[in-house]
Amino acid sequence: MTKLSVTLIENGILDKNLHYGAYSRYWWRLSNISKKKIYFPIRIGQKTKISLNEREFFMTVVINYSKNSFLPRFYCECGSFSSIKQDPTTAISTVYKEIFNNQTRYSGNLVLGWTNESIIEQLSLDVLFVSISLSLGEYKIFVFGVGSSSNSEWNNGGPGYKSSL
Repeated sequence: MTKLSVTLIENGILDKNLHYGAYSRYWWRLSNISKKKIYFPIRIGQKTKISLNEREFFMTVVINYSKNSFLPRFYCECGSFSSIKQDPTTAISTVYKEIFNNQTRYSGNLVLGWTNESIIEQLSLDVLFVSISLSLGEYKIFVFGVGSSSNSEWNNGGPGYKSSL
């Protein structure tokens, strides 16, 4: 299989309310590149380019205000063809099918560069807090904020702890 080359055009931005708020679990992905599993942010406006079948496809992370504005959407365009979908694989595959009239599917993670270590590093720049996920029995806890204080009675714990189940 031919190795596909993805170019990161725009890093995109972090949004405090989305990346560190109630819906933050939708704005972070777990990296599967190296042995250390860490979360990296899905940045609003992240844009990549990939060449498939001698055509350039562009993928951009967007917010679709006409539906749920708290969740990421994925916009794929190639020439006059475009699609906004809830997941990147469906977005790229829909546009590819419109152009080439076949069922070939491409990984959205690949097309967005989320399988490329240097792109993951770029997306992780200026991240002040990396969210973590814990399992407690059948519950999965997503921690997206912590706080501290000078109160020694609380072991310096403080306001700011944020999580979702």
